[in-house]
Amino acid sequence: MAWGTFTPTHIITLIISAIMIIALHFILKNFSEKVQRIVLFVLSLSGIAAIIFNLVMWNSPIEYLPFHMCSINAILLPIAIATKNKTVGNLLLVWCLGALIALVANFAQGVYLLNEPTFWFYYLPHTFEFGIPILLFTLGIFEFKPKYIVSNMGITLVIYTAVHFINLW
Repeated sequence: MAWGTFTPTHIITLIISAIMIIALHFILKNFSEKVQRIVLFVLSLSGIAAIIFNLVMWNSPIEYLPFHMCSINAILLPIAIATKNKTVGNLLLVWCLGALIALVANFAQGVYLLNEPTFWFYYLPHTFEFGIPILLFTLGIFEFKPKYIVSNMGITLVIYTAVHFINLW
């Protein structure tokens, strides 16, 4: 069955993503911060796995280098969890919205079949790239700092511009 865009299947997968993130919060809230970070770190590695999958699967590594905002998000997420870097954590809270947009507006990926690895290497990493930054704050691992908003938007603009021109090149 194809994933589709705004089909019942697509909407159900979005609901499942939300349920997974909410369930993770309620499961992890009873554990120590160390256990929470280990679990979130392991789940965050799905983004790195997706980058490797795309580099190998499509036989065109130049086209699938990680020069996309979601790929950069996927690379920074395990680093933020491992180092507890508050600046990166706050930055990822902004960038997680891009992963949500990628899940909702899945136009090119709507043709993915649910039983194929292509779907899973897209769906799960984007779900975790959206949910894990939120969990880092709801579980109290990171604290939201309004003072980072301006610098985060500046960093986002610079990175997005650099990624855009690298992709044009």
